[in-house]
Amino acid sequence: NGSVSFDNVWEAPNGDVWVTLSNGTVSRSLGGGDFERVDTGCNCFLGNIWGLAADDFWLTSLPGNVIHSDGHSFQRSYTGTTPVGAITGTATDDIWVSGADGALLHWNGAAWSKVATGHTSGFVDRVGALARDDVWWYVMGSGRSSDLLHWDGARITATAIDTSQTQGLFTDVEIVDGRFWFVGYGGAVYTRADAGTLKPIVRSAVLGAQSMWGASDDDMYFATGGQILHWDG
Repeated sequence: NGSVSFDNVWEAPNGDVWVTLSNGTVSRSLGGGDFERVDTGCNCFLGNIWGLAADDFWLTSLPGNVIHSDGHSFQRSYTGTTPVGAITGTATDDIWVSGADGALLHWNGAAWSKVATGHTSGFVDRVGALARDDVWWYVMGSGRSSDLLHWDGARITATAIDTSQTQGLFTDVEIVDGRFWFVGYGGAVYTRADAGTLKPIVRSAVLGAQSMWGASDDDMYFATGGQILHWDG
């Protein structure tokens, strides 16, 4: 059956911790207790996990499914063939899931609907949901430019980002303290100088960055796969 790998970790607002695994199970720690395995029943490769409460969270699974949990049971909410993985949202009736080939799905509290992004290739990765009418994604494609996608409550618009000076494409984009942060394998951390231009914050300091997280722009962490680095501003 091969080895079982971990994919994503999520901490609920009440402190419960959930971890998705590649064999369709999750590992959970309730109230700071020991981790225990729970079978979701999907017999699938689980991906990202995100939610608003310990009794209301979502998981993605291959090939392109979305699973909902009330903290006790797991129910498939959407079935698709296009791989999805990124999840973000602002409320129980405003959830976004995105993935490969320009895929973008929206949950309105009752059903999922497809939202056109204008892309038929590239992975649409979440950047941040600041409000119902202010949601951002980054299209991880190839070449010398990629797009930032924005939902204004009515439609999706795209802004081309010039990546020709950034030593490669980015693996993670976040919005922290109102600033866009871009990291990747090229060895620098960038922000937006204007709508479509990037400028380095740190040159060649974070080599091979895969993901980041921060509470403020002077308290951020960058993971490279072998190290975790801290930025103090």
